[in-house]
Amino acid sequence: MGALAVPVSVCGANWTNSISTTLRQTYTDNTDLTDNNKDDDWITSVTPGISVRGEGARMALDFNYALNGNHHTGGDRTTSFNHRLQTSANTELADKWLFLDARATYTQTLIDEYQSSGGDTVNNSGNTENTFTWEVSPSTRHRLGRYAEARTRVRYNEVKNSTSSDSRGVAANANLQSGRFFQDTLWSVDYSYVKDFDYGSGRGNSEDVRSGGNDIELKSLYGSVERIFSRRWRVQVGAGREWNDFSSTRSDEDGMRWDASVRWTPSARTLIRVGYSDRFYGSNPTLDFSHESRRSVWTGSYRKDLSTARQQRLENQVYATEDAFGNPISDPVNGDPLDINPDLADSNADIFVNEVFQTSYTLATRRTTVTANLRYSERQYQDSSRDNTTTRIGLSLNRALSGVTSLDTNVSWERFTDDQNPTQAENREHDTWTAGLGLTHTLTQRTNVALNYRFRHRDSDVRDDDYTENRISLFLTTSWQ
Repeated sequence: MGALAVPVSVCGANWTNSISTTLRQTYTDNTDLTDNNKDDDWITSVTPGISVRGEGARMALDFNYALNGNHHTGGDRTTSFNHRLQTSANTELADKWLFLDARATYTQTLIDEYQSSGGDTVNNSGNTENTFTWEVSPSTRHRLGRYAEARTRVRYNEVKNSTSSDSRGVAANANLQSGRFFQDTLWSVDYSYVKDFDYGSGRGNSEDVRSGGNDIELKSLYGSVERIFSRRWRVQVGAGREWNDFSSTRSDEDGMRWDASVRWTPSARTLIRVGYSDRFYGSNPTLDFSHESRRSVWTGSYRKDLSTARQQRLENQVYATEDAFGNPISDPVNGDPLDINPDLADSNADIFVNEVFQTSYTLATRRTTVTANLRYSERQYQDSSRDNTTTRIGLSLNRALSGVTSLDTNVSWERFTDDQNPTQAENREHDTWTAGLGLTHTLTQRTNVALNYRFRHRDSDVRDDDYTENRISLFLTTSWQ
């Protein structure tokens, strides 16, 4: 079994930390994001943040937190505070076999994905709420000689929202996979169980668990075999069965599943995987590719899988901790980290088939970095004929004008379409165009100033949901390490 570790001992850990503060003065000509009767506003924002990372022999910690405060000088002179947290800890409780992982996030999310939002916490749109998630997950590993390795994991998590419904979930997984004896033929058998419990319709309401009508239970048994033919070629096949229980218009949400894929790595910097799978909701291809050169990275993927908005909120990354080339970002909370992820809008218990294609290309020369991205997603809800689609295209450029001054510019377009049952409501659609231009100047090694302009226009077929906004922001950021 091994000796019991003392996970709270971090004296031997290698620690790095960073503290930053951003002062921001913003002028907007449409603080409420309305089509008529626009009100301009001056908003003063203060965002202190801290990042701490530590790694020892038996424990690793990653902690990132920022507190954003906004004061509006126009209108009713409101003041708001927004927490942004992303933290994780990994501990080895007993030598090489018993582990404990924990994770927590706190961020702002959209209440209604159909209504206007400025994309951050500055505007008075009234369409944001606070979302707190946490998960604790013990796991075990045990080697069966050279022939196999057994792994188990149990998860307990909660998602808490300030205005919409709360929920909790439990999950268990047992996996048996090939050991070192099987060098060219890898195999795996996996059992998975997931259950989500949905609470009442808001923090102000009773938190008694509902009668089970919105509970989601997913069970599956799956086995796969992968054959390694050479350094470049691999072929994988798998099959299994699912037993599911959730609200659905389908006659049966259980059934057999199978998949097959081919992986090709023509070089150490290029990977292409194509496949095909069949599950109870239909057949679909799969795709993963990535190519990296000294100055560029191109990635892409296509997936179609079961998901819920709750699960997406639970898995959300509040801060990016790596750049496009995989290099760690030493201070994730530095700057203006308060963009709101529009994919986290729907917080109910509905389950959907989530179809996502996305690709991104980054080119970095000595003075210029250009990034282009495309994302298409479709949610096919299983308890109704409703489905919605989102398409986003974006292009950004950063150009170093000198050793201390850089130029940033970006442009993006997003279309959201919601197809309702014709007997209930009409379809809804909106387009959002965004363009930005900014200059950043380094005053000292740890202090910089930035001036940004942003234009955003929304064209919606929902009444009184159009808006146009011009915004100018001045930033002053200081950090200490």
